[in-house]
Amino acid sequence: MGGNNCKLGCGGSSAVSDSICKLDKKFSWIKKDYKTLDEVSEALRAKGLKSVNPILGFCFTQSKWTTEKSLHYIGNDPNDYEKVVSIIGRTLAAICGDNYIHCFGFGDATTLDTHVFSFYEDKKPCHGFEEVVERYRQIACQMRLADLKSFVRIVEMATRIASEKCDQHHILVMIADGPVTRSSDTEHGKLSDEEQQTVTAISKASKYPLSIILVGVGEKNANMMKGLESKIPHCTTFDNFQYVNYTDIMSRVPEGRREVEFTLAATKKLPNQVIAIEKLIASTSFTNNKAIEMDWDSTAPPIPVSGTPNQPL
Repeated sequence: MGGNNCKLGCGGSSAVSDSICKLDKKFSWIKKDYKTLDEVSEALRAKGLKSVNPILGFCFTQSKWTTEKSLHYIGNDPNDYEKVVSIIGRTLAAICGDNYIHCFGFGDATTLDTHVFSFYEDKKPCHGFEEVVERYRQIACQMRLADLKSFVRIVEMATRIASEKCDQHHILVMIADGPVTRSSDTEHGKLSDEEQQTVTAISKASKYPLSIILVGVGEKNANMMKGLESKIPHCTTFDNFQYVNYTDIMSRVPEGRREVEFTLAATKKLPNQVIAIEKLIASTSFTNNKAIEMDWDSTAPPIPVSGTPNQPL
């Protein structure tokens, strides 16, 4: 494949649109006898997921696992953010193209809902998922957390990256600990401004070869996407979004099955998304030969990242 910049739109034939709508909605590729992450990874490759460009987004808001510790607490044992990266990494490593992963943080006291920050000052990606975890630990132990939560900027950043290599499959994995900010005066049944902006950003992202997986960690994430998923207009191009509750799976699934069940829940739509993206690339003319331009950009990490990585928050 080349490096053409493009915009995938709804300009394909009705036959293509119909074929995308008829994709396997029961996810029959998933078998109950997968025992390891390697088996899941092999099944994904067999279903067409040959190469992907991962993008990771870490939400730095201040929800707590207990009254004592932040979910971002850095200690001898990995926290849930680290565990999610490890599981996703072991699943995608074999199909992770050049093994470079763009990593961003958002929702901290500096970026709030206006920007994201890159894990490195020069915006270079991490090389391998092990480096992702190492860099996350350096940053998290010194981060100033905040309350405001929005996924808009991280979705926009991932969409821009996807627009620069629009003939390749990108996967954004966002790890977050609670719902999008919703003010108390928002009417019942209505979306808050932040929720509507999130829905709009995800919908716009479906015009590009970008899959979005939102992983919820912590006790407050159970209703993270309640009412939002159904409001995402998937008919725009393809169903590009999946939410999975990591904490729920880890609490109710037998220990030996937890990682496999989480991975299946997180990746179950990927085979359909691969087919949809390939059909759209093959059938849709290039309608915009320029990468997305935004009026904002990612910043450097908002704090110095030297120091003791085990410093508690």
